[in-house]
Amino acid sequence: MRRILRTVKKLDEQRRAVLSKEMCDTLGIAPLDRVEITCENQVITIRAIEAKCKLCGGTEDVDYINDIPFCGECREFGKKRE
Repeated sequence: MRRILRTVKKLDEQRRAVLSKEMCDTLGIAPLDRVEITCENQVITIRAIEAKCKLCGGTEDVDYINDIPFCGECREFGKKRE
């Protein structure tokens, strides 16, 4: 069964809206996770994204350096090469 969550929010002075814990849990996102936000035909879509390492495609221990995702192994490899 498809579940639809809908809410009405007021934007704050900086045009931000806060997602409820229930919506975040449904999307599988936690604080500080990255999401993709798309606006098309006056519809805003927020989609959870799985961070993948830019070098190897791994999904374990991914962190962003200058907005580029790197896994722990590739970050360590980069440190050794410096």
